[in-house]
Amino acid sequence: KSWRGDKFPFMDADQQTVAMLASINRDIIYNTSMIKMGEITTFKDLLKPQYKGKIVMNDPSVTGSGNAFMNHMALNIWNLPEVEDYLRQLLTKQDLVMERDNRMQVENVARGKYAIGLANNPEVLANFLNVGSPLGVVYTKEGIFVGPAAGSIAAPANFAHPNAAKVFINWLLSKEGQAVFSPSFGTPSLRVDVPTTGIAPALLVQPGEKIYFSNEAEINNRPKMRAICKEIMEGARK
Repeated sequence: KSWRGDKFPFMDADQQTVAMLASINRDIIYNTSMIKMGEITTFKDLLKPQYKGKIVMNDPSVTGSGNAFMNHMALNIWNLPEVEDYLRQLLTKQDLVMERDNRMQVENVARGKYAIGLANNPEVLANFLNVGSPLGVVYTKEGIFVGPAAGSIAAPANFAHPNAAKVFINWLLSKEGQAVFSPSFGTPSLRVDVPTTGIAPALLVQPGEKIYFSNEAEINNRPKMRAICKEIMEGARK
């Protein structure tokens, strides 16, 4: 009962990997001097003509937040044909810019090079929000995707010091351990008894938000989605 949903947060069916953090993906961010609050409410708003040439996205054809975003949209929000069409329109009609450097993507929005960032790395975004960068986040009508980011843990079968490993893992998953780990990472813990002090409000679940949690099946589908996105991107360049 210390964990969200009253269950221990295993990521996989074999119960070998534990998710510790609730890393919220605020997939649309914007420069507050270029976009007004409430101007964008859904992902399809980004197809409006006024945003042409103003959007930078994390490259979905490689491992990362862009791939996770497209996969989530195909499995949870829309469907594969709709997601494929969405990416094509962003590329061909909106002059979408792709970026693989997680920090540069968010920094370029903060500096005003681009007005909008799509599929941003949550840890990088947390760092920029915590230092007061001129960034806003969109609370999309579609809901939010929540994953563990780098806040998951698994242990090898054979330890040099198995008892010490058990002591450390048990401490890390305790309220005390999570109270150290969570704020240092800038992301809330999946433990419900761990304070969220010091974590940017935009990275906390808002009242009434629909939540989609990462799981083993979703993660296993990501390589397929990377290949699909790569094919669409190559086709858009021709």
